[in-house]
Amino acid sequence: MLQFVVRRLLFAVPTLLAVMTMVFVLVRIVPGDPAQTILGDQASAEALQIMDQRVISTSAVRCVGATLILQGRVYSPPYHVTAIGDPQRLTEALDTSTGVQLYRYYADTYGLDYGTEQLDDVRLPGYDGSLDLLHAAPA
Repeated sequence: MLQFVVRRLLFAVPTLLAVMTMVFVLVRIVPGDPAQTILGDQASAEALQIMDQRVISTSAVRCVGATLILQGRVYSPPYHVTAIGDPQRLTEALDTSTGVQLYRYYADTYGLDYGTEQLDDVRLPGYDGSLDLLHAAPA
């Protein structure tokens, strides 16, 4: 019995390493812009900021319950997203996004807050995080 358990554990290690490697590679290979991931091909945002953090294609945005984890910082509602781009295209992208439509449904049903506002002059800070890969090396 002990031999069986040891053998299973030894086989689990290379399997876990293979799965972790595949997930890491897929996350890094799949092209992505957070605005396009959320809004689809209609998104035309030239710059995106969530709360006080500039978001780029490698930014990790995670929702855990009602909290948002963005680049290691935890945020609670309400969330503020600022995008720079063609207002008409951004509005159309929000209106046709299934994810945004679903959120609007929940906002109406449960009394959550949702709103958009068009500003004439918006300036976003540059991304101040590292652009270097910390845990991988280019092949």
